[in-house]
Amino acid sequence: MAVIETNLTSPVSYNAGEELPITVTFTAPQAGVYYLLGGLYTVNYEYIAGTMFGIVLPAGATYYINSYTETQLWEAAAGETEELTCGFTLAMTNIVLSLFLMRMTGSVPSLTDDVEEGSVALVLTSEASPVNLNLGTLVSALVIVGLMGVAMKEIAD
Repeated sequence: MAVIETNLTSPVSYNAGEELPITVTFTAPQAGVYYLLGGLYTVNYEYIAGTMFGIVLPAGATYYINSYTETQLWEAAAGETEELTCGFTLAMTNIVLSLFLMRMTGSVPSLTDDVEEGSVALVLTSEASPVNLNLGTLVSALVIVGLMGVAMKEIAD
């Protein structure tokens, strides 16, 4: 098993603003305190500023959510596995969602000092509805518009 994985495989159909149901599973490679971070990237894997988030279980909730202000810590023994049922709500689509398992090295989370133990990335694509274009209908509409133009010109003369 990978250090961190999800129940989804890329590409994932996702519309911005909707809840993305996802199960995140991580295994602690060594004893320590861990947390999860997420971030959004362009399809060229360029970080989108301001999109980093933590994962927390709000009081009284049954599943974890993404939070732009905090993250939850897990103390785990080596080889211990956590499975988190999550519901993320993201402000955009046609992006890459990356999740990172971080191991704390100090007393508080620090992107400067903590160790990234693993990551997973999912491509999120929109559910663009296909455009059904009937050429016969389009040609008929253009003919009618053309005939109306001719008729209007005749009335004006």
